[in-house]
Amino acid sequence: MLWRTLPRLPADDTSAQSYARLVASTLAQFRKHADLRAAGITGGLFFGAFSVFWVGLTPLLGSPAYGLGPAAAGLFGILGLTGAMVAPISGRHSDRPGGPRRVLLLALAAVLAAWGLFAFGTHGLIWLILGVVVLDAGAQGAQIANQTRIYALDAASRSRINAVYMTQFFIGGALGTFAASHAWALGGWPAVVATGAAFSALALGLHAAWNPGRAKTLVA
Repeated sequence: MLWRTLPRLPADDTSAQSYARLVASTLAQFRKHADLRAAGITGGLFFGAFSVFWVGLTPLLGSPAYGLGPAAAGLFGILGLTGAMVAPISGRHSDRPGGPRRVLLLALAAVLAAWGLFAFGTHGLIWLILGVVVLDAGAQGAQIANQTRIYALDAASRSRINAVYMTQFFIGGALGTFAASHAWALGGWPAVVATGAAFSALALGLHAAWNPGRAKTLVA
């Protein structure tokens, strides 16, 4: 009924692109912005570390060390929400000049530190509880810093830039899931901890070594 009664007006979006051009322009953002590539790599790695923990947690809680069911892992998810309290703090500091780099450095260090706590995960739930809080706080801070960083690249292309970033982000998560499953099968919880720590250390190391000025020169 609405289709028949509403007036037919011409589209006034003169910037519309074909789907193929839209995809091409999205991929072009990856080539254009070295900082976007760097953010995607660190984002993928810390989300990989995040995924390693959650994949490994369920079999750990179900092991003879604890004898708990999958519902217990869900309760840990609720505990992780306490990390959301750092979001406003991370946001304020990320909005300052040079803020995203500093916040990301501290956040990635927190993600790595969480694995130091998880290393004692078979000796008591308290280590897992503390680790979850630190891991989630670090992941929240890192994501906010990364998104602040990439949204400043080109205001007119934010949706495409975000698409590129999130693609890298979820690829990292998938790799973390895959790695955690194999780590548990090969060496149980210690292997899971080593895998998560490796993802975290690589993210922190790459970010600490990242030189935006040099990268822009190479791209140019």
